[in-house]
Amino acid sequence: MKLFTIKTGLPRPLAAALALACLALPAMAERPMVVDDAGTLDLHAAKLEFGRTWDDQTRGWQLVAGFSPITNLELEINGEQARDRSSDPTTRIEARGFAAKWVPLKAEHGLSAGIKLELGRTRIDDRLAPKETERAKAILGLASWRFESGQLAHLNLGREWTKLGGVAENVQSWRGG
Repeated sequence: MKLFTIKTGLPRPLAAALALACLALPAMAERPMVVDDAGTLDLHAAKLEFGRTWDDQTRGWQLVAGFSPITNLELEINGEQARDRSSDPTTRIEARGFAAKWVPLKAEHGLSAGIKLELGRTRIDDRLAPKETERAKAILGLASWRFESGQLAHLNLGREWTKLGGVAENVQSWRGG
């Protein structure tokens, strides 16, 4: 006895997979994380983050691996690759970096504070001119306030120095969230 029939035009396995996907709970993700928190991984803990970027005609990926070798210190290495298809030929962008975050003041509730040092290199290849390499250094002051109810407020204050093709620039930054 058939109760009802829905004709989708899709093969049955694909229709079943789509129906199950509609029942799935949403995934919570942090990427892209613009404001960093004043916290580190637990001692000897590690993390691996992967993100896919898709902005207009630029497509790429990001990979971050982190490790906490000692208490209150987190070390990260990262890589990123993207292709900008808005130009002909396609521009290729590759980036590599290292970051060290030290958070000496950690609290379950109230203020946590630390500092983060970032080093990076970005290579831009438009395949017409010689490759360009941008080198960057940044230092950030990190502050987080954890409320009794569990919410968090973050503030980052910092300075970044970049050099591209012999031209050096530096900017001050602040971010909140």
